[in-house]
Amino acid sequence: GQGRELRSAQELLGMPRSKFMEQHQLLEPREAHESSLNSEDLGFEGSSPDLKGRSLLDELALRWELHRSQQGRAIPKSKQLMGLVLAGLNAAPLLRATPHPLSTMAQEELRGSGGFEQQWPVGCYDVDWGHPFFWIGILVLRDQDFLYDATATAHGTELHGAARLRLRLLSEERWWLILLRASAVDTWIVPKDPQLFNRQLQARVARANKLYPLERRPLQRKMRDLDNEADKLRQLFMKQLQQQLDFIFPDALVGVDCSFGLAKSQTPWLGPSLSWMG
Repeated sequence: GQGRELRSAQELLGMPRSKFMEQHQLLEPREAHESSLNSEDLGFEGSSPDLKGRSLLDELALRWELHRSQQGRAIPKSKQLMGLVLAGLNAAPLLRATPHPLSTMAQEELRGSGGFEQQWPVGCYDVDWGHPFFWIGILVLRDQDFLYDATATAHGTELHGAARLRLRLLSEERWWLILLRASAVDTWIVPKDPQLFNRQLQARVARANKLYPLERRPLQRKMRDLDNEADKLRQLFMKQLQQQLDFIFPDALVGVDCSFGLAKSQTPWLGPSLSWMG
């Protein structure tokens, strides 16, 4: 029979989430769970790429377009560094083992960033570092994203309208967001050090892993039952990431937003209030 028409990469990326899921036989992240997780590291090494019903050409076109969109603009060092830090956290082996909504081939590309996609597209915006299964995002905000207050004795947390709109729309797409200030992250970058993830930061990441340990085996068991445990795991990983990033980059944490799916009364650990989200 005649094969279905190959869609352009731009068309794939511009398609609304529901239509994209429907036409390319993609399930919502929790419904895309595959039960055969490796008991050692929960990885998918050695398995053949699962294209979720798409043609290989569609898959390659989509991955190429995502790569091209990232290459088309300069990525600040603060955002590049964040991916290296995420890969070093003790939650990384678990986070990168979750099913990827595109394919296991896409999943394998995320080993160097702890399971997070850089500039993951969400509607007309993107998430600086987004976990495509748990929908946990890291936003690294520039000083220009904040309103300037000449009378303030410390950095303000009120955002400009464009940044507020981005946050609101990402939140309405049910993303949970950790907001960091880029300038505070930049202070940990050594200008003449060719290694962006320098020794001092490596030591801070190791210290954060000791301060906030994870019980690996109980979590592995829960990861094998994502249909029932996904919500609890999402809360756990969100708290873990927020605590560790706050320790690694002092003064960088602006706040977090979990507006959808979790009452704030259940989450006393959420940190600074985001009054400007109202």
